[in-house]
Amino acid sequence: MPHLILVVGVIVVFLTAGTTAWAQPTGLVAAVVKSPVTPDGNVAGRPTDINVILNASLDPQAPGRTLLRGRTIKVTLPEDFTRNPDVPAVDSKNQGFLVKGWPQGDVRRGDYTVSLESERAQVFTATDDITPGGPDEPGIKVLHLRGRAFVNPPAGEYRIRVEAETGPNGMREVGEGTITILPAIAPSINPSNALFAQPSNGNWQRTPLNADNRLPFDFLLFNARGERDNGVGVVPADGARFPRYTGGLIVRDGNGDGVLDAAVDPVIGGVIGAAPQGATGQVASTPLDPTTRKPILSGQLRDPQGSPAAGIMRVQFRTGNQHGEYAPTFELTDGNAVRMVTVATGAAAAAQPSPVASPGAAAVQVPRGLPRTGSVASLGSTPAMVGLVLVGLGAAILRSRKRE
Repeated sequence: MPHLILVVGVIVVFLTAGTTAWAQPTGLVAAVVKSPVTPDGNVAGRPTDINVILNASLDPQAPGRTLLRGRTIKVTLPEDFTRNPDVPAVDSKNQGFLVKGWPQGDVRRGDYTVSLESERAQVFTATDDITPGGPDEPGIKVLHLRGRAFVNPPAGEYRIRVEAETGPNGMREVGEGTITILPAIAPSINPSNALFAQPSNGNWQRTPLNADNRLPFDFLLFNARGERDNGVGVVPADGARFPRYTGGLIVRDGNGDGVLDAAVDPVIGGVIGAAPQGATGQVASTPLDPTTRKPILSGQLRDPQGSPAAGIMRVQFRTGNQHGEYAPTFELTDGNAVRMVTVATGAAAAAQPSPVASPGAAAVQVPRGLPRTGSVASLGSTPAMVGLVLVGLGAAILRSRKRE
């Protein structure tokens, strides 16, 4: 059964052997995908939890859609979706979000309301101007439907319609996109910024040559049971066994010893490297605990309240020696894939110590100043942090891929 793959990066058609690209955008809509915060938002019989990606550049330095005060965006599901009568039709913050283009990057909640119209329509109404140049910069790029208001139909492909007063001077725009509803939950890897103070975005960064990203790549992992997947990390590539994964292997700690060894632990996916021509030195790897020297695996970080951040896998990325876009794709062999982007710009970073290898584990340590929690105090509210807002990007594209 083909299934959807959420990919983070610029909207492009992503093609590899044995895959097919998603259909060309239809008007306002570029793609419709499962949201990155649930395991089953696109599964038959489960509550609908999907992202509608608008047809615009998702680069945060490029403008998104404008929604002026009193104007609306209406998302209509086909009649195969059913309405949950227990969810009220009045505004509820849990029924949907306007998003600026990256996970957890929501438009300010007070700038719009959400309501249900008829049996299968959700309406966003601006209560203040939402514009690319205002406090909601760079504007609206994603519509997130959630909140148990609707229930998914049987497995298959369905068209989602969007009507929005987001054109010049509130001109009406229309578009449609296709969502694939799966018969059962599939393992998934999903971009996450939940442990970073918002607005912050680790999915797209600009970094000097030969330097670690200021923010790591965080992923929320779900297994085939829909549970958050703990004990997972990234180890160096093994080209002889897994030639597809040129940038590393995604491994689960199968024996519970806290060390990843692709020779004995299950390999559940890998990293497909992509870098400027001739680049060397780029690496994606699991940070090491500075005390134990063991890898920090998914589930070992903590959220701002001090509780374990179940299912969150952290990966540090280091740029190579050539300017341009580094776009590794993180793929689960029985699930989906996500593409993360770092643009290497400016002068090379000051010389840094070479990573120290740890048996079976990735080599890059947690950079100084990068906390293992997502607390605002730990991250700090510095001008450098504000600068991250301007270069962050989370984007989504869609491809369908047959199970191997």
